[in-house]
Amino acid sequence: MNPTANKRFIPLNIIDRSYVISQEKNGSIYFPMCVLAVVRLKNEVSSELVVSALQALERRYPQLRLSYTLDAKRKRWSLVAKDRLPAYLSALVNTAEGELEAYMGSILRENNSTIEQPLSVHLVDSALIVKMHHSFGDGSFLRLLTHLLLLALYDPAQLPDLQMHFNIPITHLLWQTPSQAFKIAVGCVKSFANYYREYQQEMSPAEQEKRDPIVSGSEMRVMLCVVPAESIELLNTLRTTLAVEMQEKISLNTLLQVLIAWRLRELQWVTSPLTYTILVDLHRYLKQPNDVYPGNLASQIRISRHQQSDLAQECAELQRQVNTRLAGFGPLFALPSEALLALNHSWYENINRDWLLNSTDARFFILSNLGNLDDTLGKFRAWIKEDVFLLAPLMGRPPLVISFNTLAGQGNLALTYDPRVLSAEQVQEVCGFYQPEWLAEKLAQYTERVQG
Repeated sequence: MNPTANKRFIPLNIIDRSYVISQEKNGSIYFPMCVLAVVRLKNEVSSELVVSALQALERRYPQLRLSYTLDAKRKRWSLVAKDRLPAYLSALVNTAEGELEAYMGSILRENNSTIEQPLSVHLVDSALIVKMHHSFGDGSFLRLLTHLLLLALYDPAQLPDLQMHFNIPITHLLWQTPSQAFKIAVGCVKSFANYYREYQQEMSPAEQEKRDPIVSGSEMRVMLCVVPAESIELLNTLRTTLAVEMQEKISLNTLLQVLIAWRLRELQWVTSPLTYTILVDLHRYLKQPNDVYPGNLASQIRISRHQQSDLAQECAELQRQVNTRLAGFGPLFALPSEALLALNHSWYENINRDWLLNSTDARFFILSNLGNLDDTLGKFRAWIKEDVFLLAPLMGRPPLVISFNTLAGQGNLALTYDPRVLSAEQVQEVCGFYQPEWLAEKLAQYTERVQG
């Protein structure tokens, strides 16, 4: 018997809680915080089949919490009564018509029909969309959930046995060794001071365009782009060439961050310094990183840099800073402070609400690189196309959110943008960073230098 199967309530962890912020004090409307996974199927499936797949997953994996609803006031998950569960799971599945990008933009603007419902599945022609409130989990969990749903639909005999947890105490993540505990304690103090200073700066008047904050119903537009295999090969060759040039291993995530920044500077839409956002999966700090934890185990580090005159130097310097912060447990520094702030619920929510409504955050874009999906989704090539995307809503002030993955040799790029700041034509210009001609020009400069 699974010891978690009969839990009536499950607390949200400290990262989960940051996504459950009402737009007004004691209000019932919450900031839009749902993320989407989109898979283009080769053939349409019926809503009845998807409901049956959800029911199968709920029975096999109670730890996925498909039978739980969100209690936003008490910051916990509540078990649905058994007699209500069939109707509840059936109500999670929707069918719709229309242009896919426009439809996704429309459902990103709002949470699910009520804040209590953390999950929904949308069938739009041959596309399957899994819409998940961010408090339910991070991008890694959404990817797992989508993978298991496809298995339940197409190959249920291959559903794996998973060792999963409902709740990993924050101490388990932070204080695994005395050395790690000491580094995090010191880093936490410094991080809290930096956090307060940045909060004050972002709340101060700034010479930036004044526009209404992103709230429930704010317009968000979506663009889906397929990055051809030729571009993926050029990206990998460029990454290898830059690593030889700088004698520094460069990750694909670092290269993508810098190329997007380089493109924005070429278009003269940003000025130095530019702030990079490096999203981090905190499983890397667990002794058993492959354990599945339903919920959020994601953090980030921000690195501000003035533009270098050389692309290779920019990549190398950013990579060194990323490596240093990862090795020094930097992505964990803010968690103890978050936990302390959350002890006072109203104070914690007021600070987060104030930031979402009034921040002058100068970041122009946020990139999430999901990596190569061949291991998880490659087995479904008989049933799905290579077009798989993950989309996140706009949160706060940054007007552009980008996600990237590769599958079967092609890249999938999903962009959510603020139409008050960027037009569709301008977003297409930003996407010039992956065009073969643009990449080939950059590669040629360094190939000559390395070979010379």
